[in-house]
Amino acid sequence: MQRKIICSCQEEKSFMKQITALFLFSLFFFSACDKNTHENGKVNIRIQNATSSILEDVKVGTTAYGNITTGMTTSYVVAATPVYAGYCNFRINNLESGAGYGVCGTPPPPEFAPGYYTFKVEPTTQSYFNVLVTKD
Repeated sequence: MQRKIICSCQEEKSFMKQITALFLFSLFFFSACDKNTHENGKVNIRIQNATSSILEDVKVGTTAYGNITTGMTTSYVVAATPVYAGYCNFRINNLESGAGYGVCGTPPPPEFAPGYYTFKVEPTTQSYFNVLVTKD
């Protein structure tokens, strides 16, 4: 009878070690996938095209994103210059356009804080485009 108790304790310890190892591996694996755990101290922006058009030569400030097809979301890109507002320039069918709210007047608002942002370009009812900025 004592032998069974010793075996079950050893089995229990082995099982607990396996559970602990699995937990630590899972914690490491999932934290490695989380972009916010690797903050780089910079403003990182991605563009999401929620319009029915291809956005050509998209730029936020001087940071270029290229062409963005309908429904596409780009990868994060580090902003090359300070970003003060949720605004981007692009072309649609070779016509210059833009979306969001620019900055006019002085002084400018504070720059975006370091982090990850999504600029979602979406149409409005007046045939204009808007940018919805979310901090991810």
